[in-house]
Amino acid sequence: MLRKTANSTSVEALIGWFAVLFTGAWPQGMRGFLVQVSNGQTAYP
Repeated sequence: MLRKTANSTSVEALIGWFAVLFTGAWPQGMRGFLVQVSNGQTAYP
């Protein structure tokens, strides 16, 4: 499960980076997903 989450967050971060590059802002859905995953990973080591 952790590996699958790590892969999906890497893809989301890459897509989000290009979205920020072209639009100047993070898409709310992508940002929310990355924040929730990072909070979950730090809460349960």
